[in-house]
Amino acid sequence: MKLVYSKNKSIAVKYTIIFYMFICFTVNAHTTDELNAVASSHKMFQYFEDGQIKGPSAEIFKMLMLQTGIKTKVKFYPWARAFSSVSSQPNTIILSLTRTKERESNFVWLIKVNESKRAFISLKTKPDNFVSNIAQAKNKLVAATRDSYSYTSLIEKGFTEDKNLYVVSTIDNAISLFKNGKVDLIYTDPEVMKNHYSDIGKISSQIVNITEVAEAQRDIFIAINKQTNKNLLEKLQQASKTVSQSARYFEIFRVLGFDPALQRLNSPTGTRPSI
Repeated sequence: MKLVYSKNKSIAVKYTIIFYMFICFTVNAHTTDELNAVASSHKMFQYFEDGQIKGPSAEIFKMLMLQTGIKTKVKFYPWARAFSSVSSQPNTIILSLTRTKERESNFVWLIKVNESKRAFISLKTKPDNFVSNIAQAKNKLVAATRDSYSYTSLIEKGFTEDKNLYVVSTIDNAISLFKNGKVDLIYTDPEVMKNHYSDIGKISSQIVNITEVAEAQRDIFIAINKQTNKNLLEKLQQASKTVSQSARYFEIFRVLGFDPALQRLNSPTGTRPSI
């Protein structure tokens, strides 16, 4: 009897171990295929309104999810946190990221969603704050969003937080400081100010001066962490290829006023191809 009991107990233990190994494998497989989506609220790209995400980047992201059959919710964070998440966490995708030379090898760039310019913007009611070049801007207090492309490019140009750079967590904070006279300039995409004033029934060209920095033009992409699960990554890359050839994708860019075929994929420093 003892021998039979011992044998049955051994078989039970064996199958229990196999069962738990199967459960662990299933959970792990599910986890590695899960997609974590993050973004920072920005009216030019994506934002949350009336219980849903809107904007051109959000629409293209939805097209990707429909193509892959993946269901995930977009988590909106301040820019620095969203960027930190996609930089450090596998299987994490961000809805809009400026493609730069410094970032090029750190992410997988899935699909272009927009283009951006950069400019020093001043109020017309404060003519002394107008600048025509970077050297003049260094003598002013300039607002930029932490860890954004605007921030890093100003740092590269020699701006410092203890002298002429005022760092904020969101572009809305920067605009508020700018309008209240707490900073002299904002360094951002001119479309940001155009959209802001349009939302409140005003025309930006009547209120602000814009000094564009030509070499700062960049493409905006949906990008994903490089350590993402291989199967998930391949699924998203294939979906991106399909979406980028769709009529709706080209229609989104037509409305934006850009040509999606004109990409600076091989010139992440921001120079345009010769035409």
